[in-house]
Amino acid sequence: GYKGVPLPELEKEDLFDYKKGIVRNNHGKVTSSILNTNTNSLDTKGGLYVSGWLKRGPSGIIGTNISDAKDTVASILFDLKNGNIFDDDDANKEDDVQVDVSSKSGRDGLNLLLKERGVKIVDWDFYRKIDAEEKTPGRLRSERQPREKITSVQEMLQLL
Repeated sequence: GYKGVPLPELEKEDLFDYKKGIVRNNHGKVTSSILNTNTNSLDTKGGLYVSGWLKRGPSGIIGTNISDAKDTVASILFDLKNGNIFDDDDANKEDDVQVDVSSKSGRDGLNLLLKERGVKIVDWDFYRKIDAEEKTPGRLRSERQPREKITSVQEMLQLL
């Protein structure tokens, strides 16, 4: 079977539920297991969200992932609208990105931001190159194997 495992950073902050194999969360917003006595709720980690199997455990199909992702996105949008993305302790850090939600430049704005930051985008054509490479006979361990997944981002980017 499958089960999520924590990154070291999650262990330090008590953000991972070992029994369930998930990141502790409330509708995708990452929480700790520590009860905040001021709010009588679990402490949240500003700006950290989770979706998919690390949110709910290894269950479901593609449709489950879609509705699960929508739930997490709804939490993100709620927090953006209400200015809750960053913890008070994080508000003055220089590396935090303040998000102006009043400006809705959509896909064009996102593409410009990614280009400015030098982010390499996996578009449909690039995905098809990865897909074809994973199915190359020389990569396969047997004739019955449909593909050998490329698990290294560096190896994927070499296909660009």
